[in-house]
Amino acid sequence: MLKVLSKIFPSKSEKDVRRILPIVEEINRYAEEFQKLSDEELKGKSAEFRGRLKEATKGIEEETAALKEQLKAPENMTLEERESVYSQLEQQQKDLDAATSGILNEILPETYAVVKETC
Repeated sequence: MLKVLSKIFPSKSEKDVRRILPIVEEINRYAEEFQKLSDEELKGKSAEFRGRLKEATKGIEEETAALKEQLKAPENMTLEERESVYSQLEQQQKDLDAATSGILNEILPETYAVVKETC
């Protein structure tokens, strides 16, 4: 009876393995592909990853800079306008965090594969 239940309801570790296995397989696919690259090309991958991250967050960073620029002249703004700008800055930070998290998850298999090949 216990064996039947354990097959129907897997343990936490089995669930974790099932969740991570596709990522590991993707890392291994990239690692095979990266075996053909020279050391310099592998080093260049880091710059590529940074560029992809910067490109993904570029718009949000520009909007944030514009909002911060508005706050440099607070005497030209009412209290409500300043509160609105601060609220927008908070939202921009949340958007930036989400975009950063998304791109990091996207490049995760490639970055692990690069590390695997360099070690």
